[in-house]
Amino acid sequence: MKKISIELKNCYWIKKFEYDFDFSTSNIYSIYAPNGTMKTSFLKWFKDYIDENDAINPKDMITWEDWYIKLFDENNKEIDKKIIFPIESLNLDYKSDYSLLLVNKKFKEDYYNIYKNIEESKKKLVLELNKLSWVKKDLIEKTILEDFSYNWNFFDFLNNIDLPKNDYENVKYSIIFSEKAKRLLENPQISSNIKDYQEEYEKTILKYSCFQLGGFTIYQADELFKEIKKSKYFQNTNNKLNLNNKISSLWLNPEIENEVDFRNFIEKVKNEISWNKNLLWIIKDISEWTKDVKEFQEHIEKFWNKFVWELNNKENFKKDLWNFYFSKIKDEIENLNKLYNNWIYKLEEISKQAEKDITIWDKTLETFKQRFDIDFEIDIENKTDVIIWRKIPSLIFRYNIDWKIYEKSKDELLWLNILSWWEKRIMYLLYIIFEIEVRKQKWWKNLLIIDDIIDSFDYKNKYSIIEYLYEIQENNNFKIIILSHNFDFYRNIQMRFNIKSWAILVANKLKNWEIKLINWSDLLNPINDFKTNFLKCEYKKISLIPVARNLIEYIFWNKDYLNENWEKYNYYMDLTQILHIKNNETSAEKLNEILDISFNKENEFNFSWDIIEKIIELSKEKVENYNKNNILKLEEKIVLSIWIRLKSEKFMIEKLKNNWQNIVNILSNIKWNQTRKLYEELKELNLLDENEEKILKSVLIITPELIHINSFMYEPLIDMWDFSLIELYKKVENL
Repeated sequence: MKKISIELKNCYWIKKFEYDFDFSTSNIYSIYAPNGTMKTSFLKWFKDYIDENDAINPKDMITWEDWYIKLFDENNKEIDKKIIFPIESLNLDYKSDYSLLLVNKKFKEDYYNIYKNIEESKKKLVLELNKLSWVKKDLIEKTILEDFSYNWNFFDFLNNIDLPKNDYENVKYSIIFSEKAKRLLENPQISSNIKDYQEEYEKTILKYSCFQLGGFTIYQADELFKEIKKSKYFQNTNNKLNLNNKISSLWLNPEIENEVDFRNFIEKVKNEISWNKNLLWIIKDISEWTKDVKEFQEHIEKFWNKFVWELNNKENFKKDLWNFYFSKIKDEIENLNKLYNNWIYKLEEISKQAEKDITIWDKTLETFKQRFDIDFEIDIENKTDVIIWRKIPSLIFRYNIDWKIYEKSKDELLWLNILSWWEKRIMYLLYIIFEIEVRKQKWWKNLLIIDDIIDSFDYKNKYSIIEYLYEIQENNNFKIIILSHNFDFYRNIQMRFNIKSWAILVANKLKNWEIKLINWSDLLNPINDFKTNFLKCEYKKISLIPVARNLIEYIFWNKDYLNENWEKYNYYMDLTQILHIKNNETSAEKLNEILDISFNKENEFNFSWDIIEKIIELSKEKVENYNKNNILKLEEKIVLSIWIRLKSEKFMIEKLKNNWQNIVNILSNIKWNQTRKLYEELKELNLLDENEEKILKSVLIITPELIHINSFMYEPLIDMWDFSLIELYKKVENL
């Protein structure tokens, strides 16, 4: 699996998405996906893709537009579902088969040879039951155990089945007990008809004293005839068969002296039922009521005399119907029972020995405890069942509190609602690690789709997760796509994993809800990129101004300072006058001097143009030439944000000038947060109309804290959708 090509349309709000992930030289892709862009939708689609239910339906439930999904490898072959493992940020319902982790390698071959033989035999039996009942193969075992209220394993159940009591040839369980038929049978009119049928049937059958309801039936008479014929009971003997010793009923139950008479007697009784006018009228009435459920109606019309009277006791009918199916495949059941009984002791022997040995499960748990801070021990309550019967493990969490051990299952802990958000994530992470370790034991390739699994973790545990992911991506059987909206995590992944530059991506949502993945490897260290390439790019050159202002603030503490010639200066205020509208403007010469001090790049900056005019020029150029197939780079967003703030402040100052003469004093009294202070002055003086207020509020939301260094390195600007910034520019331009 060297390449994965993904195409989808109208899936969970993703209007369109197309991308080729090339894993030929890199095992990992890292995608920065701001909230609301694609993460949840992308993961949901992969979950649908691997769902055993073929009715995948990831359509846009709002617009209900046509949708399609495609997932192919480099040979244009559809990707196998089993290789895909979508890892959500949290899913406490997740379950997996950990049996591979519980048995050491030296036992695995014996264990799986035994298990494989039994499973193959069971599959053949299930296939036969599927043909007889029409119940889906993957539901047969579950349905049978539920119908018989049997709580142990399927093999033990098959060792204890009963013989059937009726003839249900051609009667299909899936038709009689479908959801539609179930709702239909709740109709009072049908229930009444079935009751009438039962009473009329009893009258007909009990005329013959040899028959008993729940005892000797027509079906058993048929079976008796087969045995008599097989044993040649009547041939060359004087044997007779008397079905009833009641002398008063001899005219209905004569002595039977040969096979022909016995066969004729059985057919006579069957015909009397089949041609009973009262029964036929009742069946006709039932058929009329069931015409909306065609399969059920046809079943009633064809086989009514085999099962209709049983519908008033559906629970017993289900058992009798299964028992009839079992009678049709007696040989297969006997073979499976023999195989099971011969090997079960060997399986248990392997299981007991496996419990004594250190397994991958134990090593995984030990590694987990070493890496992550947890306050509980973990064990499997039903280890033998997991090993032998591949049952889902029941994890037990042990807490040592004041030297006492308290045990709780996962379900108990969730029901008690005592786990913090962090503890729930730790629990889920453990399940994920187990699943990955299981996949390591198998030969096939794996594709992990990971959606922000580091949320709510402290830094130690966060870096432990990063280290674990690093180890996975070194295994060539694992290909990884990581999606995150946590910029700090995104940058750490890049720095620690040494991801190929072309595999470092950012997701951008276009205005038409199409998703584009764009390479953005320079996000690894944006300030270093600005410093290195500012001579080649005017946007990067201007983006260094807010960086320098923060550096100057840290160095000189925003105070006036006397140099060696006793000249007074305030570099912080000089730079602020570029990022805000002030009474004075900073010259290009002064800006070059400040940048030389800040970045130790003497005589390289050489600003020779009017700074504000250049910001206006670059912003206008970017908006006019904006291409939806690309994304705004960080430096372009910074320049646009600076212009939006400057333009907004200019508008507000002009507004105050026209309505308030003392604007000079207002500006001189604003020491910080100038944009907001100007907005508040206008609000207090009631000088803004509704549209102006709305636009300026957007400016306050987007620009005040974005145009400077913070601990997450421009994350708010990166998160912002391009079209949002472009639209705000246009609105402010029209103020």
